[in-house]
Amino acid sequence: MSDLRLIGEIQPPLPGLKPLSLKMQRIISTASDLDNDPSGQADVSYMHSVLTQVSLPRKRVTEPTFERRSGGASVLLQAGQLWNGRAFEPQEIPYGPMPRLIIAWVSTFAIRNRTREIPVGNSGTAFLELLGYTTSGGKRGTYTTFRQQTKALAAVKMTLGFGTTTFNGNMVEQFDAWVVDSPMPQ
Repeated sequence: MSDLRLIGEIQPPLPGLKPLSLKMQRIISTASDLDNDPSGQADVSYMHSVLTQVSLPRKRVTEPTFERRSGGASVLLQAGQLWNGRAFEPQEIPYGPMPRLIIAWVSTFAIRNRTREIPVGNSGTAFLELLGYTTSGGKRGTYTTFRQQTKALAAVKMTLGFGTTTFNGNMVEQFDAWVVDSPMPQ
């Protein structure tokens, strides 16, 4: 039984042979990974080409609109509102790395599975874990940021421009999450 090894595991050198260099071990390990996923698709993510050029703001925006241009590409974001069951709540413009990751994850899922309906788990915590984050609460916790940025993405009105083409749309068609306002992970 002790002679069994995992597939792709680097074996100790046979008697009389030199051990493999670290570089050669990395090459073999990468080749093994590619052999397990020959398409290389596991590491590929998708995002609209205009958003790769202009994307969302890096820092909080205090204005109700945000515009960025680069070459022939442009994005115009307008803060929206979400219905909380009693009234419309104004949302901010999404910003920072988390909404960019959410857009890439949702786009990648939609393209790989050829669907417009994106399952995000049974809770905000489940979706946060799908994205690779650990869940923490509190004012600056990942769950709080995730919740704020997800709501901002769901409400934002986005206009993309490229060349002479304009696309008007929303990131989310229907948003049913987090009706109850709770700062604790759900």
